[in-house]
Amino acid sequence: MLFRRPEIRNLLIKMLSLYKKISVILLRVRGLTEEGRSANRIVSGKTWDEFCDTLKAAGAAVSGMDPLLKIPLTRLKGTDI
Repeated sequence: MLFRRPEIRNLLIKMLSLYKKISVILLRVRGLTEEGRSANRIVSGKTWDEFCDTLKAAGAAVSGMDPLLKIPLTRLKGTDI
């Protein structure tokens, strides 16, 4: 697996850390906080919409409705041996 190599894993961790720092700086420039942004997403319903979309995608993948999924439904259930 690609992420088992320590140098790649460390690079990804540093990149994500940098992204987080830049996000916080941009929020401060706009006069917002992470908590305020989260509260706005909850009040507007965006968080709930994203959660529901994620559940729909997961359900489609498990039920075999996703045509891009190459694993048959019987194998996902563990009955195809």
